[in-house]
Amino acid sequence: AASTFVHPGALDSRGELDYVKAQIQAGAQPWKAEFDRIKNTSYATRTPNGKTTINSNNGDAELSRDDAIASYTQALLWYYSGNATYANRAIAILNSWTNLQSFTAGSDQDKLQAGWIGAVFAPAAEIMRGYPGWTTNDIANLQAMFQRAFYPQLNTMSTWNGNVDLTQIDAMMAIAVFNEDETEF
Repeated sequence: AASTFVHPGALDSRGELDYVKAQIQAGAQPWKAEFDRIKNTSYATRTPNGKTTINSNNGDAELSRDDAIASYTQALLWYYSGNATYANRAIAILNSWTNLQSFTAGSDQDKLQAGWIGAVFAPAAEIMRGYPGWTTNDIANLQAMFQRAFYPQLNTMSTWNGNVDLTQIDAMMAIAVFNEDETEF
């Protein structure tokens, strides 16, 4: 029988997001303090830096990691505050990566990098799926990028150690939920 994916469902469920949102709105600690702290990080104001390739052995790794974290941070800030500025920033970052073609270091570092950032980009995309300002076409472009650039890295076992494989699996599952890809899941 075919599966029906529930969104958001990659990392955070709607119930979990709503619970934290209610705690923040009530001023409950530690939720409110963490929300305020995150609003004051550089991730809350980061702008897009998408690339067409990622060389996991140079500055591309840090740049892509920081964009992934920023997209997730801003997605959470939007969900918890309702502030469209955060939504638009998160979507801008996600959209900036839709032209990514591949990872180019040619080593297991690419698999690790795809795992690290895929496990963060996909949950950000899952949250933003609920924002009416993100177009169906933009969502499809991100899904296609995940298939094109991430699936080859995530579906090839690393020869390093089990921790890399676990990172790959984490990203693979999160991306499969966002892509509604039952086979990949």
